[in-house]
Amino acid sequence: MKKIFFILFILILFFIFSIFGILFTNYGNSLVASYIENRVNNEQDKVELKVDKLSFTFKTLDFNARINDNSYLNINGNFELFNRKVDLKYDIKINELEKLKNLLNYDFKGSFFTNGSFVGDEKNSIIKGVSNFASGETNYNINLVDFEINNVILNSKNLKIEEFLSLLNKPIYSKGILNIDTNINNFKSKNINGNLVVNVEKGFLNNEVVNKEFNQTLSSNVSFESKINSTIVQNKAISNINLNSSLFNIIFEKFELNLLNSEYFGEFNLFVKELQKLESFIGKKLKGEFNSKGLLKSANNTISVEGFSNILESESNYKIYIKDRALDTLEFKIKDAKVENFLKLLDEPVYAMGDLEASGKINNLKELNGNSLVTLKNIKLVNEVINAVYNQNINETIILDSKIDTIFENNSAISNLDTKSNIANLNIKDLIFDFKTSNLVGKYNFTSDDLSKLKDFTKTTLKGDIKIDGNIKTNNNKLILDGKS
Repeated sequence: MKKIFFILFILILFFIFSIFGILFTNYGNSLVASYIENRVNNEQDKVELKVDKLSFTFKTLDFNARINDNSYLNINGNFELFNRKVDLKYDIKINELEKLKNLLNYDFKGSFFTNGSFVGDEKNSIIKGVSNFASGETNYNINLVDFEINNVILNSKNLKIEEFLSLLNKPIYSKGILNIDTNINNFKSKNINGNLVVNVEKGFLNNEVVNKEFNQTLSSNVSFESKINSTIVQNKAISNINLNSSLFNIIFEKFELNLLNSEYFGEFNLFVKELQKLESFIGKKLKGEFNSKGLLKSANNTISVEGFSNILESESNYKIYIKDRALDTLEFKIKDAKVENFLKLLDEPVYAMGDLEASGKINNLKELNGNSLVTLKNIKLVNEVINAVYNQNINETIILDSKIDTIFENNSAISNLDTKSNIANLNIKDLIFDFKTSNLVGKYNFTSDDLSKLKDFTKTTLKGDIKIDGNIKTNNNKLILDGKS
């Protein structure tokens, strides 16, 4: 029995050494080269890999290959298979990354070049090299432990943002220069720490692409610069972010990003010097400046923004909730504002002055459900402006208070308006505005205790009082009123 086992053992060893003997010969190398060519070419429609040289021994590796005659992959040096040690040089150039989609498992675009060295063993090794990634200058140093990435040092200068986006097969939203400097440790232990510095210089938006992708109407150039300085501790990146653009400036201090679940939060300070430059984004021309401070937060697939601002030189608070990349809920409250500042914001003539307060909550912006309340107090009409703009001749001093209570539902605004003044009162009930057709329909009640105060409008002096009930509506840009008195 012992002889049988000994003979079997000898036969197995002979078989193994025969295989290795063939594998590490020129004939064996040619078999492996042919296998590599067939495997790659069969899985790629647009790729033709040609192995020019493969010399694989117990201690060395020499591999040279071409892809479609334009790209190449060269690896050579010491490769101790049984000791699991490497001391290799590599030189790689790929001119058309999109043709390697199946191999890379990502639809990259453009070209890529890198060369460097791979030195070490299974316990600890270093990949060190340079690249022309995105037409920039990149140096990298990657530490592997048990052949898994542990530490990464990366320094990239003068990367072109447009080529970076193109490489990732993304629309070219912007152009500019990108610089990256990072040192990140402990990938393998999943307790990542380190630092990251990112600078964007001479950036500007590509209006044609932005308009197409985000349904905007940008016409003027939008330039920007940005700096991000991050410290990574226990899988959290804590960053100071400063973005300056021709539209607005925003600063985040201690912006915290969880690298495991991508949730984040941070305090921000937003400043818009000229609101009129945002017309393409908000669809309305506004005047003046805007400053806001608040908290940006992401949790449970919901982004929330809470803050306060100096809009209308008031005390204003707001809350915004975004779900599925769409604006979902909006809450706001404006106190101690002035009507004249509101008119200036809308770039309208200042034909009234007084106090303004407003609050509201929109629960669903897609279906437009919610409510709002606007209160106007001690409003004094500016006769000089009204007379000039509307060709009137008003001399009477008019003071009024008004309240507008609105419910939003089914893409309509249903309002009740109550206005009281020193010359007349106006009450409108169930005034419905359809956002799809821009038409109005409602009922009104107009009363005055002293008709003589309306002489600037009636063009003659009347006495007594009046009460009118009627309907109000718009159709095809026409205002239609009826009533009975």
